Amino acid sequence: MIRGHKGLQFGIWVVAALWLASAVIRAEEFIITKAESVLLDEQYVINAEIEYHFSEVALKALENGVPLLVDLHVQVRRKGSWIWEADIVDYHFRRQLHYLPLSESYEVVDIADGSKRRFISRTIALEALGEISELPLVEAEKLQTGKSYRVEIKSELDIESLPVPLRPTAYMSSKWKLASEWNEWVITP
Repeated sequence: MIRGHKGLQFGIWVVAALWLASAVIRAEEFIITKAESVLLDEQYVINAEIEYHFSEVALKALENGVPLLVDLHVQVRRKGSWIWEADIVDYHFRRQLHYLPLSESYEVVDIADGSKRRFISRTIALEALGEISELPLVEAEKLQTGKSYRVEIKSELDIESLPVPLRPTAYMSSKWKLASEWNEWVITP
């Protein structure tokens, strides 16, 4: 009877350790919590929310002046298309997060248009970094009525944008390989 009790204790410890390990892994990833496309003025746009959970190593680099660039990869393909068929849409939407030590603030920069927004806290800046609102996807006229199209998005930290001396470490460390899973949905015009 005592052996069974120790086995139960061991099982509880194993479950607790696995739960903690999954919490640590989840703490350092990007999660797309919402993603949709809507038709707006004859163009489909994307609205999405992404939670950015950077590793402590990446956050320390940010606080020491290293900007972090995140890349949102967007693809649209005809559902059921052959592998050799071209994507209807395949582009990258990029944003950069900076820490500004003199003002003790954070800045989110849209790389495409150069627009900048400042925030007083890292938490608020990370929320803004993950808010995607009315991002142009595809003109409605490029999609055939009655056909279905698969939209996929994925967000990841761009290691190539890091300073050259930091890249070898980033390539070798899982603490820098931060990305979301592909998020997919279908639109049918």
